[in-house]
Amino acid sequence: MTVICIALSPKDALAQWSAIEPLLDMGYAVGGEIMPDDMLERIGDVRMVIWVALDTETAAVLTAVTTELYPMRDGLVCWIGQCGGTRLWEWVHFIDKIEEYARAEGCVKTILKGRPGWKRALQGYDIRTVTLEKAL
Repeated sequence: MTVICIALSPKDALAQWSAIEPLLDMGYAVGGEIMPDDMLERIGDVRMVIWVALDTETAAVLTAVTTELYPMRDGLVCWIGQCGGTRLWEWVHFIDKIEEYARAEGCVKTILKGRPGWKRALQGYDIRTVTLEKAL
């Protein structure tokens, strides 16, 4: 079994939306967020890139990840947004491909927000800020 990582063209992302949307929604659900209504628009006009890990034997989409580029005070940043999927240890190393993409686009860093466990899975990433919540 081989797992590959690819950045989908807007056309391919829209064509595979039925497989991708539930995976991205998993990422939003963790933070209690609702998937934005303009998600398909952001993909279609290339503001957002969808990355997928595919099992080449079954053609199953194992995970979907979003990236968007944002200018910040210290330069262009690649924001790694929502991520959802299965079989983490078969594709987590594909973060390298996203980092290569970010460098090629002129980014000075990548940023992601997620559960604390991502720090154990992603080498070189440090916790810079935290999000605190209190249920009322």
